[in-house]
Amino acid sequence: MSEIYLLYSTFAKKDEAISAADALLAARLIACANIVDGMTSLYRWEGAVCREPEALLLAKTSRQALAKAMEMLKSLHPHTLPCIVAYPAQHGFAPFLKWVEDETRGE
Repeated sequence: MSEIYLLYSTFAKKDEAISAADALLAARLIACANIVDGMTSLYRWEGAVCREPEALLLAKTSRQALAKAMEMLKSLHPHTLPCIVAYPAQHGFAPFLKWVEDETRGE
């Protein structure tokens, strides 16, 4: 079984996150995604502290699809410097992890 990763990315609008997830699913680069709307992000940008509403995209993918998923996510993202981070799943329910691997095989 390959390693499974959780992709984490933020978007200014829920619709942008959904659109990115739809494209990643269609390309079989992720097995599933969760969109969490209504969060508030605080960050420093160009010398100013910003506080903005954002939507969080959490997507599950395999190691074999990770690089392409991150590349596609970057190309779909409207921000100049998007938050795109991948976390390895250290543990998980084996049948679920196998399903993620199977769904991102791209066959």
